[in-house]
Amino acid sequence: MDKRNNLLQLLNKFKGVDEQEEKSRLEIIDFVKSNPECFDNDFKLGHITGSALVVDKGFIYMLLTYHPVIDKWLQFGGHSDSDPDVLTTAFREAEEESGLKSLQLVPGHEGIFDVDVHPIPPKVDMPFHNHYDIRVFLTADMDELYVASHESKELKWVELNEAEKYNQQPAFLRLVKKARDLGKNLTS
Repeated sequence: MDKRNNLLQLLNKFKGVDEQEEKSRLEIIDFVKSNPECFDNDFKLGHITGSALVVDKGFIYMLLTYHPVIDKWLQFGGHSDSDPDVLTTAFREAEEESGLKSLQLVPGHEGIFDVDVHPIPPKVDMPFHNHYDIRVFLTADMDELYVASHESKELKWVELNEAEKYNQQPAFLRLVKKARDLGKNLTS
């Protein structure tokens, strides 16, 4: 399986917390096994993407980006650009889109934190396709200056307990719930 081996090993160790996430995990495994070009942004069937949920060190706030094309508040993320190291992709995207330099993986959660498969509408150069999203969990210093990149309309620290006011998508709500639950365990 060449450059896909590392991702497949990570996915085989990971288990979804609910039926939908487990379905996404199995779908991603099938997609990766069937498509050597799964990391290529221009692969017409879809591609692997990486995202990062960024929270403060006290696990009270999360930093969201307002995506101008999707018109939603989201976690940071983007294409792997043919890089098979999806954890690095997620980290890179968070750093590029926020400007934060204090980003760190949450100790004990250095691998996959969440997975999701979501549809992407057609564009001029790409037909309808899926993003097979691998998500990590990062912390950052809230006092550090952050700057929205050209890919964001705005960035905002919001309380984890109020995140559902910003995005009602089930996969986003699951991601937030997992972060809140883990934060409770790590800070108690």
